Order: sequence, then C-alpha cells, then structure tokens
Amino acid sequence: MCLLYKKSVFLVFVILSSFGVIFNCFCTEPDKISKSVSLNSKELKNSKCESSECLTCCENNSVKKTSINKNTSVVDAKYQKIVDEYKKIKIEDINLENKNIKNSDFLFGLGTSSYQVEGDDGASEENYCQWKAVIGKKVVIEVGDKKEDKVISDPGVACEHWKRYKEDIKLVKNFGCNAYRFSISWGKVAPKPGEFNKKAIDHYEDVCKELKKQGIRPIITLYHYAHPMWFENKGAFEKEENIKYFVDYCMTMFERLNKYNPIWFTINTFTGTSLHAYYMGTKPPFKKDMGLALKVLKNLLQAHVEFYRKAKKCEKESVSTIGIYKIIFPVDKYRSWQVWDSVGVSFVDKINNSSIYDFFTKGILDISIGIPVLGVKNSIKYKNKEAIGAADCIGLNYYTGAYMSNFKVVPRADSIPTQSSLATVYPDGFYDALKQVDSKLAKKLNIPVYVTENGIATNNAAYRDIYYRSHLKSLSKAMKEGADVRGYIVWGLMDSFDWMEGYDFEYGVYSVDRKTQERTLKPGTEFLSDAIKSHNKIAGKDLASKKANNIKKSAPVEFVCDKACCETKIATDNSIKTKLKIENKIFGECNSSEDQGFKKYSKKDTKKLDIKLENNFCENIKVVKNSLYTDISCFG
Repeated sequence: MCLLYKKSVFLVFVILSSFGVIFNCFCTEPDKISKSVSLNSKELKNSKCESSECLTCCENNSVKKTSINKNTSVVDAKYQKIVDEYKKIKIEDINLENKNIKNSDFLFGLGTSSYQVEGDDGASEENYCQWKAVIGKKVVIEVGDKKEDKVISDPGVACEHWKRYKEDIKLVKNFGCNAYRFSISWGKVAPKPGEFNKKAIDHYEDVCKELKKQGIRPIITLYHYAHPMWFENKGAFEKEENIKYFVDYCMTMFERLNKYNPIWFTINTFTGTSLHAYYMGTKPPFKKDMGLALKVLKNLLQAHVEFYRKAKKCEKESVSTIGIYKIIFPVDKYRSWQVWDSVGVSFVDKINNSSIYDFFTKGILDISIGIPVLGVKNSIKYKNKEAIGAADCIGLNYYTGAYMSNFKVVPRADSIPTQSSLATVYPDGFYDALKQVDSKLAKKLNIPVYVTENGIATNNAAYRDIYYRSHLKSLSKAMKEGADVRGYIVWGLMDSFDWMEGYDFEYGVYSVDRKTQERTLKPGTEFLSDAIKSHNKIAGKDLASKKANNIKKSAPVEFVCDKACCETKIATDNSIKTKLKIENKIFGECNSSEDQGFKKYSKKDTKKLDIKLENNFCENIKVVKNSLYTDISCFG
C-alpha cells in the first residue's frame, strides 16, 4: 500500500471516528484480514449482535438474545452438516504434548471470578465493590445510532462459592483438572485504603491450601472487573496516583500466597477494562470518553509493570510466575474490497493487539485518534523501559470471532449460534488467535501461553460438545505447529452471574440450581472430560516410567540449613545418598508448617544425616537468585 493511500485512509478514519461514526466494539481483537465469507446480504442485514465479553453495534443497531431451547440437544437443520463434521473429531485427534514441559505439567482447569460466584460473605456492609453501588441503576447504553435501557441486577448469593469452595474444588478435581482459576475480591480484602481484612486474606489462603491438598495448581487473578467502592470514589484507574493502592493490595496477596506456587495474573483485561468502562459505557462508571479510556489503559499497564517489578525484587524462597491476560476477538473484513472494512479492522488491531504487543516488547504505548486542526485529539504516548519483558506468561482469552462491515461488527451468521447472538462457534479463530499471540508476543519474550478462558454459553448439549471438540482440535493443531501452550482453562466451572445479563448466559461445565445450589455436570461435556483424562493417562505413564529410573538419574544434593535456611548446592558426590547438614537448629524449623511438605527431624544434636533418595527425587528444584532450593517432599 502506497504512503499516500495510507494517509488518505487514516485521515478519513479519524474524521469519522471523531464524530462517532466508528464502531463501538473496541474490545474486539482482529487477526487475519481475508477469510472466505458465506453470509448473504439478507443474513447480514438481519444479524443481531451481543457478547458477554463485548457489547457492540450491528447493521440493525439492536441487541437481542438468540433463542435457544432449554436443556436440549436438538440440532437446527441448517447447522446439521457442521455438527456432523465436527463430530468426526475423536480423542486420538487431540495431542497436547509440548516438548518444553512434561506431560504431567500441562494444566487443565476450570475458571471463575469472585463477584460472579462468591456471594457477599466476608464483605463489608458499607463497602464491597463498584458494582454494588449501581445495582438497580438504569443505564442507557448507546448501540450504534440507537439507545438501549439496561438495569444492573444483583448477583445475590451467586453460587455461594465463598462457603462452598471445598466442594467446588472437588468438582474441579473430579473433572480431571490439575488447575483452578479464581479471582480475589479486592473489596473484601481491603475494605478501606491501607487497611486489610485478615479474615478475608485467611479465606483465600484456605482456598490455596485446599487446592494443594487436591493436587491442583492455583491460577490467581488479582483484578477481574471489580474494585472497592473507596477506590472508585478516588477516581480508580483514571488517576495515576491511585496505582499505589492497587500495587499495595497485590503485594499483600503476593507475599501471603506465593508459597503455594500459583500462576498470577494482574488484570482481566487491559483493553476490556478500560474500553468497556470508559469508552463504550458498558461497565461502571459507564463513561464514554475515548481520551479517558486511553489514559486508563495506560494506567492499567503501568500498574501491572509496577507490581511485576516490585514482586520480582521481593522473591525469597519461592519463584513467582506473573502473567498478563490477552483477550482476542478476531474481526475479519466482511468484504475484501471494501476500504472502510479494512480501516475498521486495522484500527481495532492497533488499539487492542499491536499496541499491547509493542508495550511489552518495546516499552512503548502509542495510540493516536483525532483531528488536531479541529481541536479533537485523543491520544496516548507513554514510554516505560521496565515494561519490556514484564511478563512470565500470557493468558489467552478466546470465545469467538466476527466480521467488520461498514464500521459495524456483525456475527458470523454461517456459524452455530450460542446464547449470545454475536458469539458463534468459530474454532478457526481460536487457531489464529493462538498463532498470533505466540508469534507476536510469546516467542519474542521467550515465555509460554496458557489458554485462560475458552467456553460456550448454551443450553444445547450438541453445540457444547462440538464447541470443545473443534476448539481442542484447533489447540492441538497450533501446538503441533510450535505454539508453546502449557495449559487450557475452560470458562467456566459453573453457571454464574454475568455482568450485564444476570444469569441468562450459562457458560458452566456444571449447572447450578438457584434454589438449592446443587451442582450438576452438564451433558455435552463428555468429550472435554475424556480428552483431559486421556492426556492425564499419558502423563501418568510418563511419570511412572521416570520414577522407575529416578534413583539412577538423580543428582545428589547437599542441603545447608542455617539462619537463611534451605539454600542448597549441588553435591559433587556421585553416591545415591545426600548429606543434610544441620546448623544451630533442626531441619524443618525453617518452615514449621506441615502443609509445606517439609519433614521434621528430632535429633537436635545431630550434625549430619544420611537420607536415602526415593521416588521422584528433587524434581521440583527451582532456581532462586542463582542458588537452588527444594522442599523435602521430594524425598517421598
């Protein structure tokens, strides 16, 4: 494309965008530009759109739910061929082996967020989060040229997950998973600025203890669309000076829970939070100011970097894994020859994809929208060298994709529908999203990818089944081609409260009876469960084989226990025994908690102990500031 053409396209775009003509879906994530299109003009004209992740405008400027029969497996005749094709995918077609990790280290999990499942238990009556302050509030949301009234509903007791977390964790375990994604309620943990609720913090530690007991790794989200009301009253992320409150909260939880070896994620998500709440007006405080939205985006990114760098400096015996979430909603051109479709797709890519990639690879956030000569300017330019590489992994959130037509986001009406009429079953977009985030960010930073949200809102068991068949096949394909994916987290564990739609969107693997709170495994999840268990079976065989040869392969280690405690060095001795030196105190007192897996020894006067190596000796050794450490659970 010539320079003159590029400038002309951009000029037309900024003029249109400045007068509000540009589409509203700035949380969408485009990927490839050219796709085959089977929609006809009549279907496009009648398309309606909506998403639990992104409220958008369409050709008809209306938002309605797709009507799907409750608890059915009946397939609409026009989708039967698609369903039959996806049904051909078998368990043996799914291969999620990753050469970079052991099969047993691949994480399968289910996800939730605190506000959507916990209920009010543990919350301060006068303060919870900004959502509580707007319950019952009528909100006028602009959808294209139309306006729609919404009433913010109350989650009530939600799924009572605050009380029922132990039984819910067992559901995760029973499904074959070894990971559980959950979020911490900032409002419950910090009811006032600078003050922390010990009872609430203890609760989240109890959750981590239960996960450890069940052999499940925690995936912890520190911010999932909800913050304390006092933080909202201070201006929340609109003001840079408020970042310190977020970092303080994050560090408090980090110092308490990092010993449980979680994967941390700070903000779900940078663009979703900033653009929903401050440009699209679909989340509190329901503002519609692009300049403010860009400022909030910058502050969210800065907040992540400040916490990341501070946490890394405070690491002690436990190495941390701190990642970033990336929502990808691929928007493709509806017409390859239409200039405006190209402009719309390019802009969405800039604000949601390339700007984030540039920030973490180059330390630059540079977004400009507006017409300076008319006094209209929305832009952000921010440099932060500390941002380069400020992530240990990427959490990919993906549900579906759509088309761009005349600055409108329209559904792929040729795909199988869900309860959200914009969200259709589109596994090719998942493959594209995996390849994009792997090549444009993960490989550049040499970090892995975890799929942290993938799921379908439907009451149709047949559609649920083919969604997971097709998306696991796309995941398998991307991994075979080299994408370093190390986990797959389904959204969600159970049907939960949706931010704008109440309990109408049902993403859960388990349904929840709103009267009795009974959880029931849904039909249509069998393939997903079988695929997880099939992988675990392979992982189990690999682990058993490794244990059988472990004593011969294990290197002896010398443990030195003094005031610093538990720092280790590789021994030069080739024997199958290791020497445990005890200076001043018995080994084990350096970490008195039995939950940490440390064995205690009672011979206070003993200077040396010989311990025979057993089982998977020291496979969990980690590097900490150029030294090594391990817990004694490695002795079996």
